[in-house]
Amino acid sequence: MAITTDVQKDIREYLIHVLDDKIKKYEPETTYAPFINSLIRNKPKLNSYSIIHSIQTSLGMSMHEQVSKIIGLTKFDEAETQWKSEIMVAKKRVEKIEEIVTQITNGTRKPDRLTEQDEILSIKNTDLVKKKAERIVDVYFRRGDDEFYFDIKTVKPNKPGFISHKQRILTWIARANKPITSAIVFPYNPYHPEPYKRIGFEIMSPDDVMIGKAYWDFLGGKGCYEEVLDLYEEVGKSMWSKIEAKIDGV
Repeated sequence: MAITTDVQKDIREYLIHVLDDKIKKYEPETTYAPFINSLIRNKPKLNSYSIIHSIQTSLGMSMHEQVSKIIGLTKFDEAETQWKSEIMVAKKRVEKIEEIVTQITNGTRKPDRLTEQDEILSIKNTDLVKKKAERIVDVYFRRGDDEFYFDIKTVKPNKPGFISHKQRILTWIARANKPITSAIVFPYNPYHPEPYKRIGFEIMSPDDVMIGKAYWDFLGGKGCYEEVLDLYEEVGKSMWSKIEAKIDGV
């Protein structure tokens, strides 16, 4: 067992609470949608899509973060969501990051996380400027002096999205002023069982990204990914009658 019975209980209770709250509070934002209503002539199915989309949005915004924190609290010395990193960063480091990202994007250099990190940290941490962008870290962990910065993102970003992600994780290194583990997290691989592959993904080095099982097993140990999926399945089965009733009642 990768995660303890108590952690599984906490995750289960959290998921049930989120779904219960969503079911109680959900109301369609609008009721007038003439184009889609004309094409999809089945109101129950449209209602189903609307509610499912709302739950999916919650998944992307906070559920994966909170489940990560619940697991991380038992594995790390510190675990936080929506953590604020240092706001000040050396101006020349900002310029170096922009140079690195531009060169990788236009193909004049290959992504190499360790080299990029060394180049950034070799620049003196002086002439600091405020840089609010990229400051918020979705999930932050600390174990001793080791720090881990993760942003949990949609699993299918476009090319500009990957560029933004690359900029973000390199900026975190500059802010931390030391080597850290900083990565963009995709909570699952949408192309499973094939390897993840998407236009723009080539600008990321392997150390820049954690995908699906690699992330969850990093947090909770080998088998954590499957255990988390089993908990979602269990909660989904127990809550389905409530969700279905909400769909039928909209």
